[in-house]
Amino acid sequence: MSAKLGVGLLGYGLAGEFFHAPLIAAEPRLELRAIATANPERATRAAALAPVASTDAILRDPAIGLVVVATPNDTHHALAAAGLSAGKHV
Repeated sequence: MSAKLGVGLLGYGLAGEFFHAPLIAAEPRLELRAIATANPERATRAAALAPVASTDAILRDPAIGLVVVATPNDTHHALAAAGLSAGKHV
């Protein structure tokens, strides 16, 4: 089996916590490497799954090849564009 694809999850609200994170964990070819969230309460829960990091740190991390954007509509486009500009799959 080849190396797992490192994943950064941007946003840990309802979609990130209950949909994206479990689906990433269920796929054996993926490895959740970092989660970005601005909510301190959710950050505590997220830290049980992966390190909590800033969006910038996730985008700079060479071990992360895929970024999942699970943020509100008003930030989704900018974060997706930033991920693509950083050379990540989005």
